[in-house]
Amino acid sequence: MEDVAGNDSGVLVANEDEAVKSIAVLLADDEARARLAAKAVERAQKRFSWSAVLPRIIQVYREAMDLAVLEDKRYLLYRFWRWIKG
Repeated sequence: MEDVAGNDSGVLVANEDEAVKSIAVLLADDEARARLAAKAVERAQKRFSWSAVLPRIIQVYREAMDLAVLEDKRYLLYRFWRWIKG
């Protein structure tokens, strides 16, 4: 079994036989499943937390606003502000 990207958050397989073997190993190993689950959650929290995602969202809005005409810029800013406030 090869770990996903070397970070223990999943298992890479090349074919169905390897998938079956990996599933069998994981079914028999509670600790391995728990470790994979914990690492997957940790990785997702790092990649998809608001602190990680928000700068990317803001950058997209900035790029869109740079391309928009003045009236569109105000509307995009207003919509973004409303979205942030909930």
